[in-house]
Amino acid sequence: MKYPGIAGIVLIWVAAVAQTPKMPVDVEPDSGSVHGVEYKSDFFGFTYAFPKDRSVLHRQSQTGIRLANGRLYTLLFLSTSTTGTMGPTDAGIVVLAESISESAIRDSKDAASRLVDLLSHTEPPHTMLLAPQKVFLDGKQFYRLEYEQQTFPTVKHRFCTVVGVLNGYALRFSMIADTKDRVNEACATIASLRFYK
Repeated sequence: MKYPGIAGIVLIWVAAVAQTPKMPVDVEPDSGSVHGVEYKSDFFGFTYAFPKDRSVLHRQSQTGIRLANGRLYTLLFLSTSTTGTMGPTDAGIVVLAESISESAIRDSKDAASRLVDLLSHTEPPHTMLLAPQKVFLDGKQFYRLEYEQQTFPTVKHRFCTVVGVLNGYALRFSMIADTKDRVNEACATIASLRFYK
């Protein structure tokens, strides 16, 4: 597979499709709201506190990395760039949910393995920095992946993705930044994840 520019999990950030508000009776996977620096998911029943230097963008991430053939939802899209276009020094966070009901993915380990395989086939390829690490977030099992990609001629972007399976969806929290310290700082915010149902 080949993708232009910053290819991968959060890579082509912009599409002009605005998210429309949902009625309370229509709880879709992307039903949620932002209050200050906290995102609340009505469908998955979690809250997540994100870094205060990120702007919330009401656009959908157009990632080329699909784990399954199910519908892909953008739950949250954040960037240090107010336009959503990733430059060499920009950082971002995207939270995605993809239906896996018609795939072979059954758990978080399957989702992580599938993602590792897909990342190795992008152009330019992603380089895995660590084997997927099992993590528990508020009692639920996820896997953390760390990798990098040559995104600009003189810049490699680093990625941290935490993936798990909930309610028939692969749920992905992906952070991207131009340095190890910046991506680790963003990835540390995943510890704020709290499930209330």
